[in-house]
Amino acid sequence: MILQNDFVINAPAYLSPSYRISPFRTTDICKNKNIGKVNNTYPEEYLLSRFLGKKALITDNGRSALGTSLSILELNRDDVVTIFTTTNNFYISGCVTSEIEKYCQWSRKIESNTKAILVNHEFGFSSQKMKEYASLGFPIIEDFAHSFISDSENGDAGYYADFLIFSFSKYFPIQIGGALLYNQNYQIPFYEKKYINSYISNVISNHIESISNIKLKRLKNYNYYTKLFSKIDLAPYFIMYKNDCPGVFCFEVPKEIDLVKMKIFINSNGIESSIFYGENAYFLPCHQNLEECDIEYIYNVVKYFLEANL
Repeated sequence: MILQNDFVINAPAYLSPSYRISPFRTTDICKNKNIGKVNNTYPEEYLLSRFLGKKALITDNGRSALGTSLSILELNRDDVVTIFTTTNNFYISGCVTSEIEKYCQWSRKIESNTKAILVNHEFGFSSQKMKEYASLGFPIIEDFAHSFISDSENGDAGYYADFLIFSFSKYFPIQIGGALLYNQNYQIPFYEKKYINSYISNVISNHIESISNIKLKRLKNYNYYTKLFSKIDLAPYFIMYKNDCPGVFCFEVPKEIDLVKMKIFINSNGIESSIFYGENAYFLPCHQNLEECDIEYIYNVVKYFLEANL
């Protein structure tokens, strides 16, 4: 263990903090349980007011929303879902690809057997190419898992999509919950709303009126990360457009750094984080429940590792 700027680094595992990519904290377990009953349809109403002409379905999580959209498209095992992302680099979450593989194949480019396109708005940074993708003529699934409130610079994120995927736990302090928005011409068999969906709607309804404040806090935290990391000449990886709302702080890492070793070290200090695979880049939590002191701790852990390994 060492003490750096009044932060303990390399504490024993049983005394490590717990900073997640999600804003969920242990204290939210009781807060969510004790939330008074509110308008249980508010999450759907909010999303449908943003994305007109859609239907909405509350799901257990983002993966189940994606799976439902793929099942509606009735894809065969030989069909392909082509995945585009904001940066179109190598990285794509295994949660996305493993879900697609239950139904069909996937590729990072248009194939002869491409039957649908999935656009992943990476970590709150929206793709600016939705009109281009729509011109290809395939059904479009837009993945807003990390981008609940984000939009493209010209406001067309979600406009061309047949399906929109949301994961509430990436934006709100909840352990479960997602949503699928879909075009009116698709049919999902009616099912009785389960208790779990009532819980999800109730908790999200309690937070959804704070969406604008959540966005402002995330932007403030992202800017504070940027300020601190500039002191050690590390720049943000993503280009920030006016309607983006970051879900992580992703920064460029010197090429001589062993990223796997870095990941082991940072996570062992209680910070959920990972490599932005395919690039010399790394991402850290950036959500509304971080205060400046929390970001300073994360910064000091990263700084300590880099200084010891450069």
